[in-house]
Amino acid sequence: MKRFLRNEEGVTLVELLAALALLGIVILLISNAHLFGQKQFVSQSEQIENESNVRYAMNVITKEVRRAETVTVSSDVLKTNAHEFELRGNRIFKDQSVLVENIEMFSVQKNNEKITITIKSMPNEFEKASTLTTDLYIRE
Repeated sequence: MKRFLRNEEGVTLVELLAALALLGIVILLISNAHLFGQKQFVSQSEQIENESNVRYAMNVITKEVRRAETVTVSSDVLKTNAHEFELRGNRIFKDQSVLVENIEMFSVQKNNEKITITIKSMPNEFEKASTLTTDLYIRE
């Protein structure tokens, strides 16, 4: 045992290269796991934001329709006695101000006393689009 502790030969070049190669592989695996987690976080954050935008727009529009005395629909433009909602580009506008962004589709259809509203978010590269549809019945 004492002879082993007194061995002062040092580390050979082959041992050093082997240790560096193993260390490099371990660091590569750890960094790949970290980058994968980072991409997942960004993807899920975008998906949550898109879903939140769709829910918020739907809540605002349905509240406004329920409060309104008159509601008219013409070519996916919803007009109440107080406000107007329409899709321009990828944004839903309430009158002249932006209500929400990253919207792919805003569809409004009126059949007698039934109004069907559909809002679909833009898909990102990892997740599919979020879609909400609601039916509102107008009582007179």
